[in-house]
Amino acid sequence: MAGFRRKSLSRARTLQDDLAAGRLADAQRHATAEQQVTAERQVTAEQRTTAEQRRPAHERTLLEDRGGVHALAAAGIARATAGQLTEITSAQLVETMSVQLAETMSAQAVAADAVAADEVRAAEQALMLAVQARRSAELPGHGHGPQQRALTG
Repeated sequence: MAGFRRKSLSRARTLQDDLAAGRLADAQRHATAEQQVTAERQVTAEQRTTAEQRRPAHERTLLEDRGGVHALAAAGIARATAGQLTEITSAQLVETMSVQLAETMSAQAVAADAVAADEVRAAEQALMLAVQARRSAELPGHGHGPQQRALTG
């Protein structure tokens, strides 16, 4: 019996040691994962502050470029929602958006006029083709007899 107890105790000790080693390895993995996450957060925070410092310079560049007005308005809207409106006042933002709305409305009006003009041209062309077909049918000696002229005329 004494041998059985020693064997059982040694197995229990081995299991306890294995369990302790497994817990230690898990704790180390968890610690390194936390360190990695912390390091990534620090890098992202540094990148964010660098981007925030560069943003006003990019916006000034866009403001100097006339084509960048729409991009500047979009940047202003994004900053307003984030509560960080610093360089663009709300009046400038409203003015920029109203100009953009007016440009959009004028483009829509031009497109509607073009569609209407195309429809008128298509109707005129169909009418001209119908008149030509009737005239060609009415021409004497065109191979049509009096019955055909009576049907078309």
